[in-house]
Amino acid sequence: MKFRELFASARPLIACIHLLPLPGAPGYGGNMREVYETALDEVEIFKRHGVDGLIVENFRDLPVLVGSGATPDNLHRVCPKVDGLIVGSYFKRAGKGNNLVDEERVRTFAAALASLPEGRQDKKESPGLTPK
Repeated sequence: MKFRELFASARPLIACIHLLPLPGAPGYGGNMREVYETALDEVEIFKRHGVDGLIVENFRDLPVLVGSGATPDNLHRVCPKVDGLIVGSYFKRAGKGNNLVDEERVRTFAAALASLPEGRQDKKESPGLTPK
């Protein structure tokens, strides 16, 4: 099935439900019913406003990893707020995902990262732990 066949709208709006921390995460509050009910409350909000589809993520769990957009130029802004980085396209020649790895880009990125203080600097236990 093609993407355009999944939705009635020519330009679908897809929202993301960020679950409260789940069992095993440091921020888990011990109440799965609260996790379910909070997610279902958010589903109802999106339904009332015509959202076409939903994605469910465990965004509020730790660790927090940036999976896109990190560069040597923005690491000083990104790293204080995250626990780690997943880097793909930046490491490729000309920053293009289909290209081979460019060793100089890896070296530059690694050097920029090594020049920063270690660990999260925002001292937050977990982002966004304010249900409802």
